[in-house]
This record gives sequence, C-alpha cells and structure tokens, in this order.
Amino acid sequence: WSDGKLSDVNFVNTTRGTGGLAISKYIEHDLVTDYTIPADKKFTMDVTLTLNDAVLANRTFKAESTDGSINSITTDANGKFEVTLGHRYQLEIFDLPEETVASVVERDYSGSGFKPTYYGNNAKDQNTVEIDKNAVATVEVVNTYTPAAAPAAIIVSGTKYVEDVE
Repeated sequence: WSDGKLSDVNFVNTTRGTGGLAISKYIEHDLVTDYTIPADKKFTMDVTLTLNDAVLANRTFKAESTDGSINSITTDANGKFEVTLGHRYQLEIFDLPEETVASVVERDYSGSGFKPTYYGNNAKDQNTVEIDKNAVATVEVVNTYTPAAAPAAIIVSGTKYVEDVE
C-alpha cells in the first residue's frame, strides 16, 4: 500500500539448506589402569531442536549411531528426543534445516561420580549449537569420573581377659 494505491509485491521462495548434528560421548578419569569404563555404561541426553524460536515438533530425521542401533530420531511435541550413548559412541543426525538450534543436556549422573563438560563446535561449556548449511555441528559430552571417597576403616585389635568368672 503506497500513497493510497495498491503496490505489487514480489515474493521469492528459497529452499532452506540442510546440515547435520553429531553428538559424541567420552569419559575421562585419572585412575589409569585402576578403573576400566564398563562397556555397558551408558548416559542419556535430552536434545531439543528449535528453528526461529519455534520447536521442531513431531519431526523425524535420518540418523546413524556408532553401533548401528539408531537409524532415525523423532522429536516429540516439544521438539525433544532422548539419546543414550556409551563411551566413544556418537550419533549423527542428517538433513536438519539450516539455522536449527540444538541443545544437548545430559541427565544427572553426579551421584555415580560423573560430571559432564560440554564442547559445542569445540567451544568449552557450550551445549547449544546452530546448524549451518552443508556442515555438521558437533556437541561432545565429556564426563570426568571421580569415585566417591572410601570411608575410613577403623581396625581395633587386642586381647581381653576376664577374671573371676563362675
């Protein structure tokens, strides 16, 4: 609308590009050979996908996990899905719309001695990344394992003599 007259407007639809997301899991500890990470030790993470501040609800994307057990993911009505990964495992998700924002949060395993640190696109303490066209954004979740302190052991020894016993 210009000067009381209708104006022509041209709309140009462009195809949004796509990119990927790789979520990796690692465990570190200072126990050298005193502790071996159990092969069945797994960690669950909640992932939220948004685009232009709106959740990507009820969407299915092709995916591939290190062990081949996952070949797709589906978000719920809140744009969330969960993934469970073990040490040195990865999940890659394909064909996410560019500018999608992915947030990865590991569930609380601090009671078992595991504390996560996030590396979003190699930046420490970043668990949120944006998907770029023709690129793969990365979120590494690295747990530092610290065993609980063992309680102090008290050893009492000696000899007791009893006298005048009938």
